[in-house]
Amino acid sequence: MHYYWSQDSVNPSRLIPMGPQVDLLAEHNRARLGPRRLAPAPGVTRH
Repeated sequence: MHYYWSQDSVNPSRLIPMGPQVDLLAEHNRARLGPRRLAPAPGVTRH
């Protein structure tokens, strides 16, 4: 909220969007994406 209220050049009307309500404590459910696969380090070749 501070950003929208304090930046006259960005938001001269001082309107502040209500935005979506986001539950930042909710489970992320990343397991649905499967196991994490890392890219090989630069210069490393796989045989």
